[in-house]
Amino acid sequence: MDALEIFQSMVNHPVKIAILKHMNENNYTPKSVSELRLLFVKDDDLADRVTFITTIWEMYNDHLISKVENEHGVLFTLTDQGRELNKIMSDLDSWSAEHEFFGGI
Repeated sequence: MDALEIFQSMVNHPVKIAILKHMNENNYTPKSVSELRLLFVKDDDLADRVTFITTIWEMYNDHLISKVENEHGVLFTLTDQGRELNKIMSDLDSWSAEHEFFGGI
């Protein structure tokens, strides 16, 4: 998957965008799936959990996040590609605000 395809897949996926922005705002601190799920899944519905975990693995397969294993289990952190995509989205948000296109990415 090339960079343009990854970007296009992200634009219509608010959870992926929110995960990237959250990890960026937290200085790229590695997070577990459970930590991220608590932030983005409101109830403990099985379908929501499965969808969320699928989203995490899609991001992993697209090389936007990588696994970090430690004594506490598997954590995920942004890759360079994930950081670059986050920067592009932030730049687009800034541009849209400056030009009064509200809503952002």
